[in-house]
Amino acid sequence: MKFAFNFTFQTQSPGFHDLTTEKFLRGSARVFGTAYSDGEQGVTDVKLTYVFMQAVYPKKEDDADENYVIGLDGTIEQEGKIAVQPSSPTALKMKSELVRVVGTVYDPPINYVATPDGGAPEMGCTLEILQNGNSVSGMFCGRVAGFEF
Repeated sequence: MKFAFNFTFQTQSPGFHDLTTEKFLRGSARVFGTAYSDGEQGVTDVKLTYVFMQAVYPKKEDDADENYVIGLDGTIEQEGKIAVQPSSPTALKMKSELVRVVGTVYDPPINYVATPDGGAPEMGCTLEILQNGNSVSGMFCGRVAGFEF
């Protein structure tokens, strides 16, 4: 989502926009909604919808367990505040009724498919995540998920 935001909304004037990026390895993301920056507070208020269309994003690091090539397909709504200064925390809510996540993780790669408990991969999953500062927590595919930056 950060990658799609950076290639659509990051350089735009405040207000409503409907933009698409194809900067992924494959696929695209349409991002629409509103974003307003508050320079005094160091935050950007967002109410955005991301529509990922087989958007494949690779990450290659020196540490083998930080490598992945993941594809997203589905719609995710995002609302809250994105910090643009260290003095202000990010506070975001992200929600999806159906998102598919497929790809590989680690190096050498291991296949990864997010599936709901007992469900088939083509069904996709629900997503309900909160980010508060450097902490991310919530539910993904019916399971508790979370991590710290």
